[in-house]
Amino acid sequence: MEHRHWRDDEGFYLPCVWLLDRVETFLGGGLGWLYYYNYGRVHSGYRLAGRMPYGCGVALGFVGSWYVGLVSVV
Repeated sequence: MEHRHWRDDEGFYLPCVWLLDRVETFLGGGLGWLYYYNYGRVHSGYRLAGRMPYGCGVALGFVGSWYVGLVSVV
């Protein structure tokens, strides 16, 4: 999980820190980051084989909602 926090810091928080001046801006930007991270960015992790996380889940038999990748971790 620490790697994910590092990736969020590097890809979202640090580049956007000066742009996130309102709650609405932060939440909208966070949703965009979740979309990119889960559906647009190719991952190199073990068993992901160059796929996006959602595509890997589908390949492994996930049949749930497409929106699962947009749920933020609390």
